[in-house]
Amino acid sequence: MLSVVCGRDLTHPCQYLSAASIFYTIYALFFQGGGHFTYMPQPWVTWGGVNALCWLITTAWLFCSAIAEVKSLWLKRLWLGGVAAGSVMTLPVLCPQAWLPIFSIGFYIYCCIVPFSMLPSLAARLWHRGALAGLAPIIFNLMLVPALIHDVALSYDRIGIDHVDVVPYLAPLILFSGLYLLYKRFADSMRTAEQAARQLQSRFESQENALRDSYERLRQVEQRDLLSAERQRLMRDMHDGLGSTLTGAIHMTNGDTPHAVLRQTLQDCLYDLKITVDSLESVDADLLVLLANLRYRLAPRFQAHGMTLEWSVKTVPPLVWLTPSAALHILRILQEVIANIIKHAGADQIRVATAVDGQAVVIFVEDNGKGFVANKQTAGGRGLHNIRWRAQAINSRAHWSALAKGTRFTLWMPIQQPDGAVTTLSPGMSISAMKRL
Repeated sequence: MLSVVCGRDLTHPCQYLSAASIFYTIYALFFQGGGHFTYMPQPWVTWGGVNALCWLITTAWLFCSAIAEVKSLWLKRLWLGGVAAGSVMTLPVLCPQAWLPIFSIGFYIYCCIVPFSMLPSLAARLWHRGALAGLAPIIFNLMLVPALIHDVALSYDRIGIDHVDVVPYLAPLILFSGLYLLYKRFADSMRTAEQAARQLQSRFESQENALRDSYERLRQVEQRDLLSAERQRLMRDMHDGLGSTLTGAIHMTNGDTPHAVLRQTLQDCLYDLKITVDSLESVDADLLVLLANLRYRLAPRFQAHGMTLEWSVKTVPPLVWLTPSAALHILRILQEVIANIIKHAGADQIRVATAVDGQAVVIFVEDNGKGFVANKQTAGGRGLHNIRWRAQAINSRAHWSALAKGTRFTLWMPIQQPDGAVTTLSPGMSISAMKRL
């Protein structure tokens, strides 16, 4: 009640219904057991019964206004102020005993007549909202007026003693109808919540399907882009490698090039093409599978030049960054190194080995030839430049060192690569051309 007086209109009908239940309990206690309160003076017993009934009527009407969502805050303040004033005025210490019946009747009339001003708004709101069940407590409240007149007349012996008080039986109907309305309101709220949950679930599923379709389209576009990039990479690689070698072979046919040299050139083109195809096969990050394919491709070439291959490859950790592009870089590096040994080193033995150096995998290629110092020959050929660029493309390092007899080539490759460390640009391109891409 204080919340209404202070300007905070209650919107929860259950609070009004709870207050009405409490006042009805007090009223029933005084009405049925009034004669047994020997420790309380009779004027206080009468005052308690009258005020409990008046506050019961007040809270019952407030419950109806809350159900219909009728605000009328100024009217509620006036109404509650009058009821509170009536409770004070009927106190036995302020009201003479002879005047108490008159004040009580006026108190009843005030509590029943004031809510009539809200009756049109209540009925219109309930009719508009289709909550016809809310009319039940309003009808029972209206029935309180004749019931109060009947009970007051009975209490002052204005009607026969064979009549019984009606208000004690009518008030529970108000409470039960209000309880039914709260239950119906709760059930409607649950149904609304379930419908909202189903709609939300449907929208969520729709959004999820749309997101899945969008992701699928994006994945297809990404696959097409990857395939396009891979095609361009292979085309550039074949143009720079295989294409230049074939062009040289064509020029050889116009001169007096020996048949054996021409045959070897064409054989190199075939090896180059096979290595390019091998780079496209999935090796599942296993470097040893990649090296095994290279050994299989180069074995006939070693036999043709009378060279012995010592294979000291050991198990190494998987390289998760070993994509087809990175695999082709590694194959091209080793192909170029071995080709240089065959052409220039004059060696009859090659050793290929692997090792683990901390967080890196190392490939060694050693020969027993006449030796080689890379820094003095770097400017003279494109092969060493390509080897260094390919190593840089996979975030690795290439190094040559002299042995007691021959040369050792070392390719140092990290086990883990940072994002974007491995490039997919075409091998063999110049640095200026790569910068222009």
